[in-house]
Amino acid sequence: MKKIIAIILATMLLSSVAVFAVTPEIKAAWVNTLHVSEDCINAELCGEQYSEKTLPTGTTEAAFWGWATSNADFAGFSYSINGGEKVTQEAFKVEAEQAVKDAGEGAYDSRFDVKAAVTEGTQLVRVYADYADGTSEVIWVCEITVGTASDYTDNEPAAPSTPSNPETGDAMIVAIVAVATVALAGVVVSKKIHA
Repeated sequence: MKKIIAIILATMLLSSVAVFAVTPEIKAAWVNTLHVSEDCINAELCGEQYSEKTLPTGTTEAAFWGWATSNADFAGFSYSINGGEKVTQEAFKVEAEQAVKDAGEGAYDSRFDVKAAVTEGTQLVRVYADYADGTSEVIWVCEITVGTASDYTDNEPAAPSTPSNPETGDAMIVAIVAVATVALAGVVVSKKIHA
């Protein structure tokens, strides 16, 4: 019975590493943003989280739809392609409905409907939450291919190598892996002793 419990615990720890490891690194850099719900890229693509997406040839727009909650007031939302100049439009910020306000954990909640102009080939789109204090935070990064894939150059400056929130950094992953390794080693030793 102890072996089964140890295996279950080790499996849970390892699966938590897998879930944590796929969490976007951009969340570690958030100062104001508390939560983002990435609902859709174009209406027909709702209901999934996206880090890359292929759209049909001839598509000229990728509409990023979702909502965000924050401790700072939203001035609006914007996007950039391949790290280029940010594009902002008033229409990208949409009034949040009551369900979003109820779900939001911050002082400010907003819907966003960011329509990024895309071209044939592959491009990296970053969606930003822009705040009233003049700061911005990346809330969604997606590599979008329209038609056939192509190479692109990302001109965005490299992110800092250490996360701004050490509680969500690589040290946490190392600690979880270490605990899981110890748990698995305990199962092997226990098996040899009782064999």
